[in-house]
This record gives sequence, C-alpha cells and structure tokens, in this order.
Amino acid sequence: MVFKSKFILLRHNEPKSFPGPWIQPHNNPLSQNGIEQANLISKTLEDEKISAIYSSPFARSLQTADIIGKNLNLEVIIKEDLKERAQGDLENQSFSEEKINNLWEEFEKFKSLSLEEQWVSRPFPGFETDAELLKRALNCLAEISQENINKLILLVTHAGLIKVLLIHFGIISLKNRDDFKIKFNDIFEI
Repeated sequence: MVFKSKFILLRHNEPKSFPGPWIQPHNNPLSQNGIEQANLISKTLEDEKISAIYSSPFARSLQTADIIGKNLNLEVIIKEDLKERAQGDLENQSFSEEKINNLWEEFEKFKSLSLEEQWVSRPFPGFETDAELLKRALNCLAEISQENINKLILLVTHAGLIKVLLIHFGIISLKNRDDFKIKFNDIFEI
C-alpha cells in the first residue's frame, strides 16, 4: 500500500492513573503531567508543516490532540479506526485478583506461541489480533492519505496501533516487538 501523505504518529500523553493492572478505560483523561507534555510536544511540532490532526476517539488521545490542535491552530478530526486494539470481554471491566491471575495464565499460554502465531491469534475472546489491527490501521491511513494528498498529517493514537504500523513498515522487527517500548509522547514518522 502506497500512501500519498506523510504521517507523524504520536502516542497520547500520560493519562491519569486507573485502578487496575489490566485494561485502561476508554474515558481515562490525561494527568496534569500529560497536559503539560501535550503543551511541550506542541512546541516541538510548531516547525513541522502539519496540515491536519487526526485522533483516536479515546479520551487520552483526543485530549492530547485537542491541546496540540489549539496550540497549532488546527482542528482535530476524530477517526474511530485510530482507537487502541479492541480488548473484547476485557474492555472497561474491573476484575478480582483471582480473575487477573487467571488472565495472566491465559496470556502466558498465548506468549508461548510462535511470533507468527501470536500475530494472528487472540489471547482472549473478542481481542483484536495484530493482523486485524494492522489491516484497520492501514485502511484508515489510506483513507486519510486520499483526503490529504502530499500533506503532513499528525495522528494521535495508541501504542498497540503504532507498534503494528512500525512492524509493517520495517522500523522494528516482529522479533524485537516486546523489547521495543513506545512511551507517552513518542513520535514516529512514516
């Protein structure tokens, strides 16, 4: 797939702490530090010739994008397909310690699969595979590219989506994916 635009991928800024070691709620907003990070990254992006900002609908990404958009005088366009990986039955749930231990056991079984098997397998019911996430992300980028030919576009999204795109474009390898950490406010150009 060839894109007619260039993209800057930005992982959202630091969200508020949430009560659980598992899945972050969709409506979890930025922490005060995350708000400050968004203002700082705006200064870094001022020299870029960004034509548009697209964001995941999840609160932490949208709030990051809104701050940057305000600072750069650009409107933010929400794209559902920039959201984080679908987590199936785990989304927006609170679990007992026993349930969390069971989930970790299931996840360990998943991690024992080969990397190629992990790419197309679900660790939990309804969980979006890497292959499905990549297909969704590429289709979204193709649509945005068609709307913004020869422009530089900022995409504010999540680590999982960014990571599958970086693997697809050969920036990181499937073999090194677990060692490659995408921090809050990290930027990648594709």
